[in-house]
Amino acid sequence: MFTTPLTVLITLISFLTYGALEGAYQPIIDKAIDAVMQTPGASPDVADRVRRFVPWQIKLGPLLFIPLLILGVAILMWLVGKFFGSRQTFRSAMVVAGYAQVARVVGSLVVGIEGLLMDSSKITSLNAIALGP
Repeated sequence: MFTTPLTVLITLISFLTYGALEGAYQPIIDKAIDAVMQTPGASPDVADRVRRFVPWQIKLGPLLFIPLLILGVAILMWLVGKFFGSRQTFRSAMVVAGYAQVARVVGSLVVGIEGLLMDSSKITSLNAIALGP
């Protein structure tokens, strides 16, 4: 199905561009560490494990996130369609939800290329290089 190539492509883009976008991800990692350190009994060892885990979560997260996103959108479209009398099958809802993620691939490519071409010290936030108004 269409979900697998999208998932692999977005994961590959995330993995290959992580180094160039690391400055943008650092505030996210710091926020995760701060949240962990607020819990009772947290130690510097826990913070170190979080610091090692979060980059892998960012790189490989699309392997889980993209299929779940497509499935969730397809279920929602199918159920809302049934409410209004649609004859759309669940399979066609999955296809529509999958094709809707092509924009995410294009966005990931553009942000990744932009991150590779920019001075990495100037990338301090994903919002600085994100597409949009």
